[in-house]
Amino acid sequence: MNLAAPLSVTAVLLALAGCASQVPSATLSESQASDNLVICGQEAGTGTRISSTRCRRVADIETRRKADREAAEALPTELPSNNGR
Repeated sequence: MNLAAPLSVTAVLLALAGCASQVPSATLSESQASDNLVICGQEAGTGTRISSTRCRRVADIETRRKADREAAEALPTELPSNNGR
């Protein structure tokens, strides 16, 4: 049984949680402060094993997640039929 993928995902999530840093929020509301939370993690590009540190704001991650979900939902759920064959 191949456990490499689930373990890799778990390791990335733990690394992201450990690298989180809070932007000073002296004048920010609680929701604005959480949107400005920065999460950093090691990511390797497609086709390479060389990783680099990437940092993103929680608000940017949520925006990307929402856009990705909408794109996935817009995909057709059924394959086209081959009536002509």
